[in-house]
Amino acid sequence: MELTEHEKRVVSHSLTGSSRSGKVYRNYYLAGPGHHSWSALQSLVEKGAMTEGRRVVRDFPELQSVYFHATEAGAYAVGLCLPHD
Repeated sequence: MELTEHEKRVVSHSLTGSSRSGKVYRNYYLAGPGHHSWSALQSLVEKGAMTEGRRVVRDFPELQSVYFHATEAGAYAVGLCLPHD
C-alpha cells in the first residue's frame, strides 16, 4: 500500500498518539471536516488504511467529528501492529 508521508504520520499518530517512542497503545484519530488532516483521513479510508468509526455530534451538526481507526493493513504500511484488545 502506498501512502504519502503525511498519511503515514496520520496512521502512526492514530496508533501512538504524540509519543515519540513508537509504542502502540491506542487506535483512533478524532477529526472533523475543518481539521488539517481531514483530506488525508478521507484518502486513507479510500485506500483501506483506516476506517470511519463513531461520529461525535456537538451542539451544532456542522461541528461533527469522526473517530477514524487504523486497519491492520494501515498499521503494517507504517511498520506498526494494531494494539491488542
